[in-house]
Amino acid sequence: MEQFSLEKTNLSLVKKENLKEVLRCFGLETGMDEKTGEEILFKSDIDKINDSPAICESCGTEINLNNFGHLAKGSKLVYCKNPLCFNHYLALKKIKEVK
Repeated sequence: MEQFSLEKTNLSLVKKENLKEVLRCFGLETGMDEKTGEEILFKSDIDKINDSPAICESCGTEINLNNFGHLAKGSKLVYCKNPLCFNHYLALKKIKEVK
């Protein structure tokens, strides 16, 4: 059984077979990319219809199920698995709290 986990620590967050269901609970959709054959992430049904995939809020990488890292609390801001990208979210959050 393969699980969705943090790569370095192997901390399991969601079983890989349940990931799409969990993402749907947050209003996110998935679909197959015809070019790459990967399952990509969309922020809404309209984005899926317009073929406008979700991108990492930090580095701009297209998000698929293999590189999905984080979903920011209370939003639809998604980040890839790159730890620097999640640090970008943490830094912005800290700046907003200080103001």
